[in-house]
Amino acid sequence: MPLPFVDVDDGPAVGRPVRGITDGFAQFGLWLRLALAAIDDWRATAPPIVDGFWKDTAVIACLPHLDEERFALPTRDLDDLLQTGFFEPLLEILGAPITTARRGYAFGHCAAAMAVEAARDLLAKDAQLRRVLLLGADSTCDAQSLSWLSAARRLKNAENPVGVIPGEAGAAVWVERADGPAQRDGTLRPKLHHAALADGNRDDSAADTGRRLANVVQDAVTRAGITNRCDAWLDQNGELWRAEAWGHALVHLNRCAPIRDVQPIVLASSLGELGAAQGLLAAVFAARSFARGHARAEHALVCTLDEHRRAAAFCVGTA
Repeated sequence: MPLPFVDVDDGPAVGRPVRGITDGFAQFGLWLRLALAAIDDWRATAPPIVDGFWKDTAVIACLPHLDEERFALPTRDLDDLLQTGFFEPLLEILGAPITTARRGYAFGHCAAAMAVEAARDLLAKDAQLRRVLLLGADSTCDAQSLSWLSAARRLKNAENPVGVIPGEAGAAVWVERADGPAQRDGTLRPKLHHAALADGNRDDSAADTGRRLANVVQDAVTRAGITNRCDAWLDQNGELWRAEAWGHALVHLNRCAPIRDVQPIVLASSLGELGAAQGLLAAVFAARSFARGHARAEHALVCTLDEHRRAAAFCVGTA
């Protein structure tokens, strides 16, 4: 679908926007709209929210890197930006108390793994907390992101077949204790296992990045106790360095039984580049594949790499 004109040599960009939700919005307003749409999708099939629901609920947000080159935002005030730009209007719209526990991770692709680990930590340490709402939202369809991608020659076009197709998405994942009410009603509820992360450097080679990705995948699979084959949800988006890194990772993982000969699942092939929404959205799709019976395995591996070559992975399973 044609997107707003990018005022550079690339000409009009083509992407996969969420029409009717993000039109006319940018940055925090856009991410907020995507996150709220994801919550509305959950509410359509969930029991009504009762009084006191938010008192024992924490909120964690996964958002894009607030790079000054991309958004022209003062990153030195990152926490204030997250609070005033995202959390405060979110809580007001949801009718949640301003005292609701909240954390924000503006780390792009790898934010989901950080959020998963943070949710597990919060539930383990706070006996009064019953659930954590994980939100992911990002867009590369807005004018600022399009110009940023275009300036770096990262957009897919006739002259750059290994570029990205812009996309946008919101995702909402509710995490409860293992003995929570949603677990006691007999309905299948997937389990989120520990996440593994490793820092990188933008200048790292594909071989180094692949080795790092292989290490976090092996760590995530081992911590989850997975011995059988699992599906692999990747954040491949058409860019050559990501494909090369995954190729190098497979060399190191050829003795890792759960992902040997695995057939990757790539959301970007249908939805475009999803950034910070990628990891949680992959977890949602994996959970739905379990519930609907078309998953190829009992566990799913979510792998992510961000632009700074940070690697992350976590597993979702039926048990």
